[in-house]
Amino acid sequence: MSPTRRLLLVLGAAAAFGALNALLDSTSAAPARFLGAVLNSGTAWAAVAVAAGAFAGTPRRAVLAGWLSGTVGLSAFYVVAAVLHDLPLSAYAPRIAFWWAVALVCCAPLGFVGTLLRRPGAVGLLARLVVPTGALTESLLHLPGGPVVRWTLGLLGLAGAAVALRRRGR
Repeated sequence: MSPTRRLLLVLGAAAAFGALNALLDSTSAAPARFLGAVLNSGTAWAAVAVAAGAFAGTPRRAVLAGWLSGTVGLSAFYVVAAVLHDLPLSAYAPRIAFWWAVALVCCAPLGFVGTLLRRPGAVGLLARLVVPTGALTESLLHLPGGPVVRWTLGLLGLAGAAVALRRRGR
């Protein structure tokens, strides 16, 4: 698959992820709110950037894919939120600027981490532990979703760490 096609797939997936988050964020149904809180966690956004980097191929493309996946996903989130709440997109301008800056600082390096996932040894193991460690850390912090979301992220982090450690043994 060509690098351009890979990047377009990454951007499409990131846009779908952001739009889904906005839809779930605006619903009042309890199961959807729960799923939205988990998917809108920093851990899930970090996982998108890592996956984008893993799919992108080269380290340079991975850094770009990580950053763009965050930026495009956030853009889709706020466009859909603006439509759902019948607000002008400019109403979200300060949030958009803040989160785009976060995407530049965090998602670009996370994209690079994605290129390291398949490496053997300590480097690969550490790369595979980035997202589970983020989930465990985030589960210890105060989250808008409450204790059920915290427990879910904690369990997902433990499961992810177990998979990463088990894979190391192979």
